[in-house]
Amino acid sequence: FHTVGESCMSRMIEVADRPECWICRDVSSVEALVQPCFCRGSMAGVHASCVEAWVEQRRRVNGDSRPTCPVCGAIYAASERRPGARQFLQDMLSHVWLQLLFGVGKALRLSLMRTFLEGYVTLVGDPLATVEIWSKLLAVLALCIFLAYELAILFCSLPLFRAPPNRRLGRWLHSDESWCIAWHASEFLTSIIWLCHSLWRGTLPLLYFVPAGISASVLLSQWLQWFPLGTFVNELCIVLRFLPAVLAETLREAGFFVRSCSNAVRLLCPLGNALMALIGLVLCLVFQSRRPAAILFLVHSVLLGLCLIEYAVVRRVPWVESCTWWCVVLVAVVVADVACDYQWFTALLFLCALGSMQYAISRPTLISSYVLFVWCMFLVSAEALRLFRFQVNTFHEHTRFVRVSVAVWLGLLLGLVGTVNRRWWRRHYRQWQRTHTTFVLCQQPPHVIDTHGGHDATADV
Repeated sequence: FHTVGESCMSRMIEVADRPECWICRDVSSVEALVQPCFCRGSMAGVHASCVEAWVEQRRRVNGDSRPTCPVCGAIYAASERRPGARQFLQDMLSHVWLQLLFGVGKALRLSLMRTFLEGYVTLVGDPLATVEIWSKLLAVLALCIFLAYELAILFCSLPLFRAPPNRRLGRWLHSDESWCIAWHASEFLTSIIWLCHSLWRGTLPLLYFVPAGISASVLLSQWLQWFPLGTFVNELCIVLRFLPAVLAETLREAGFFVRSCSNAVRLLCPLGNALMALIGLVLCLVFQSRRPAAILFLVHSVLLGLCLIEYAVVRRVPWVESCTWWCVVLVAVVVADVACDYQWFTALLFLCALGSMQYAISRPTLISSYVLFVWCMFLVSAEALRLFRFQVNTFHEHTRFVRVSVAVWLGLLLGLVGTVNRRWWRRHYRQWQRTHTTFVLCQQPPHVIDTHGGHDATADV
């Protein structure tokens, strides 16, 4: 036993004397240790990759600061590799492409759910009884499985930020992402509303609506346990309490805008451009012909062209960059979609809306999330009004003239917004560069001022 104890003690002393990185504490790594600062003793050696990873993580939190040692304060001798405009464009396009793929996936899922519900209603609601009874039973079984799956996910995931269930199946159904929970809730509610509408129209017998009714009752009872009625009423009262203040602020801003309309420059502010776009939307929905809206877009295009010339040559108007300009762009895109009536453009906007809803639900505290949520609601409302107007009266006259005028108007508006907010683009580009900067630690020792001797001190590597 004495020999075994001595051998264990010697191995422990050998491991303790072995130099290790003070960041990862890994003594088995084959990477050589360097001394990028003036730390000595147990904090003398460190892996270059560990320092680089730590500096990059710190810059994501603290911004673009000089890389220094947190212990001795020495500045790390390093080189930085910042990506250029080509990488920035590739990153933005890849982000847009991923958002479109996400929207396509969710749209296909919604299409499959709609096909399933339509098939169910058609199969079980056949008035001629030409469908076998076992086919109807299979359809009811498929509907029960679908509703039970959605209910299981909601029960295992709600309320938000709850701990995962103890059982394996519950942990598999549990989700921490608010977007995923909201998506399953919307699928369940859409299915119930669709079946209720079919029951109201008489295409779905009451007997085959029983699974949906039971599922909705179970979810409603559980929802009342999670969120009591008194709590809901209190939250509603808090929201209603702020509505008069919001209305008063809106009226105050509207009055300020009306009083300032005497100055022609005020009409070129973001609020003025948004008002012109909304007037064009009203003209598209009210009149049988879209020629009045096209004429309005052409007049506004002339003003936008003069604004671009003034900004590039004269530079006397005090243009102010603001995030409100991007709200104007969102409104203008929806108005252009309603005016042009391109199906592919409408589908593209709805795919972008799905990605925007995911962003808004995942980051509910940001103002941009609220703006995207309001834009999605505005897009859905405008498309619903356009479809209703199309059912009342179809109009295809002057289609090319309208589309050309809308394209010119939207292009000039985007050009003005991009030109006025060029500093915002520059800041966004610099911030992206700082986030994607590669920090490479040099092997040469740093040079800092010695506070004791007054000369430059050099650390030995």
